[in-house]
Amino acid sequence: MTKVVVKCDNNWILERMDCWEYRNTNRYKNYIAIVTKNDSGELDCNWLKKGNITDELYNITNVKVGDILMAGYKDCYKSSKSYKRFFKVIDRTENELVLLEETTYRKALNAENKEEE
Repeated sequence: MTKVVVKCDNNWILERMDCWEYRNTNRYKNYIAIVTKNDSGELDCNWLKKGNITDELYNITNVKVGDILMAGYKDCYKSSKSYKRFFKVIDRTENELVLLEETTYRKALNAENKEEE
């Protein structure tokens, strides 16, 4: 479990996360979503809106403390290659989003309990 602090302002993420890829923007597509599990056990993704301005990366208006975020990138040249991480939102202020990074949805869901003990 790694603690990650992301700068934000006016409900927009302002800095790049380590799990995103920027070497070739035609090849790699970055994403971030709020994820929940549905009744059949599959992950439902609520994709966050991407900004049109260089400084404003993603809109986090709907993100609240306790949410699980999935962020990463997809390699458009190799359909099987993707990279993703899950994050539990543990604090949100006007200027930053504090997250706990995990490798799976289940670990992220239980991350807060480990932090409180």
